[in-house]
Amino acid sequence: MAMILSIFCSILGVGITLFVLGFRIIRENENGVIVRLGKPTRVVHSGLRWTFFPIDRVARFTTQLINLEFRVAGIITEQGEFPPNSGIKYGQANVGVEPTLYFRWPEDNSLLQTVKIVANPEDISSLNNLFEETILNAFRSAGGCVTWREIVRDRKDFSAKVLNNLT
Repeated sequence: MAMILSIFCSILGVGITLFVLGFRIIRENENGVIVRLGKPTRVVHSGLRWTFFPIDRVARFTTQLINLEFRVAGIITEQGEFPPNSGIKYGQANVGVEPTLYFRWPEDNSLLQTVKIVANPEDISSLNNLFEETILNAFRSAGGCVTWREIVRDRKDFSAKVLNNLT
C-alpha cells in the first residue's frame, strides 16, 4: 500500500511540475506563436498563456519597429551627361549606399508563416543575414538604371525604385 501511495505521489508531482512549467508570459510588446512539434499552430497575444511543456514552444515576435542596418552597398551607375544634353559625358560611378530596413512583424495569422522562415526572430544578426542579399540586390538593380546625379537629386524616386524591386 505504501508503495502504491509513493508511486501515486511521484506521478502527481511530475504532473504538477509539467503543468507549472507550461505557463508562459507573453509581454505586452510581444506576440507569440505556439509551435507544436515544429509546426506553428496559433498566434497568442500578451498575457499569461499555458502550453504543453515538453511538446510546445513559444516563438516571440516584438510588436515594436525593427531597425536593420546593412553593410555599404556598392552601386555602379549608368553613364550620364553634365549638364544634361550638353555633350559633356561622365562615366559610370561607384556609389556607396548604406541601406536601412525598418519593419514590423505582422500581428495576424500571417505570423504563422513567418515562423517557418525565421527560426529565432529575436536574433537581429540572423535577420540581417536573412534579408541582406535581397536588400543589396534591390539597391544594385535600381542604382544600375540611373546616373549618380539622379540618385543624389531624386532620393524619393530612387527609394520608390528600390521598393518596387523588393515587391
